[in-house]
Amino acid sequence: MNSVLRQYSILYLLREVILQSVMEQKRKHRRYGVSLPIHIESEKEDGSVLSEDTITQDLSARGVYLVLSDDLELSSKIQMELTLPPEITQGKAVRVRCRGRVVRIDRKNGDKSIGVAATIDKYEFIRMN
Repeated sequence: MNSVLRQYSILYLLREVILQSVMEQKRKHRRYGVSLPIHIESEKEDGSVLSEDTITQDLSARGVYLVLSDDLELSSKIQMELTLPPEITQGKAVRVRCRGRVVRIDRKNGDKSIGVAATIDKYEFIRMN
């Protein structure tokens, strides 16, 4: 039984490595592992609106990965608002409002947090006073 379990574990690990490689090949934009405060809103299937402040795990020109405490559905539309600090923009802080959709959900066993990957399809800069 141990050899079957070990073979299964090896196959699972190999699958994860292959999937990671495929994901990296699909990406057109470099991802940055930055932790920035972000506010998200998304309408849930039941008509309620999820509104949550969280922190980005990584960010690119066309996508974001973050962790939420509540569940979203794959392909859900999502609105995000974040501030890019002067260290990133090489000047003043810049507030950005983005619209996108959920493209991946990572439900972690035993943990209530939910990893969400979302595209950034549209964005606009918001004037800061």
